Amino acid sequence: ARAKQQAGRKGLPAALDRVSAKPGYERALAAVLGRDAKAPLGAPEGKVEGRFWGGSQAPAALATSLVHHLGEVPEQLTARLALVHFAENDDGRALAPGEWLVTRDGALRRWDGFVARGEGAAEAARLEADNRFAELDAQVPTLRNAAERAEAAQAETQEALATLQRELVAMERTVNEAAEAERSALRAQDQAEARRERLAARRAELAEAGDDLSARVTQAEAEVAAAQDKLSQLPDPA
Repeated sequence: ARAKQQAGRKGLPAALDRVSAKPGYERALAAVLGRDAKAPLGAPEGKVEGRFWGGSQAPAALATSLVHHLGEVPEQLTARLALVHFAENDDGRALAPGEWLVTRDGALRRWDGFVARGEGAAEAARLEADNRFAELDAQVPTLRNAAERAEAAQAETQEALATLQRELVAMERTVNEAAEAERSALRAQDQAEARRERLAARRAELAEAGDDLSARVTQAEAEVAAAQDKLSQLPDPA
């Protein structure tokens, strides 16, 4: 949203839009710039009222200068930042004319005795947000690649799952067909068993009938023999 706002803004850019601090030094930079952080960079044309960073020849930066812990620094701000000592805590060191001292948490002391604490919280939050955005933006390609790989792996897994599901359906169909074949075989076996039992019963009936017929044949043969014997004993009809 800020990028769109800056792109659509006309006129000179504000100092806060062009300066950046390394992570952990945002509060120190915001304290040094103070209310001047919102002042535009560059000298306006004509006699325009307001506050501007016109720039000036910068002295040599101190060995402990805050400028060594910053990222992008517009040339209009180099003179302001060159003589600013940075320290984790204010050790009370003497400051030469024009020198400042600022701590990591934003406590400021100037050579003329001016002290400021707790200033520039909004500007510091803005700088911290910019750093956080840059950090996240740097992670985007790696995360996008990871997301693409994850999507590709998910697609492969989905395809493998679909294949397994199709195979499972085919296997279930085969199992169902085998179960139906088993049921048909069991029915055929039951029918064969029933037929075998009927045939066995019929065979037993036929065997019993055969025995009865054999007895009757034997009796008939005896009767025929007796009749022939009687016939032989009769006198000659002539």
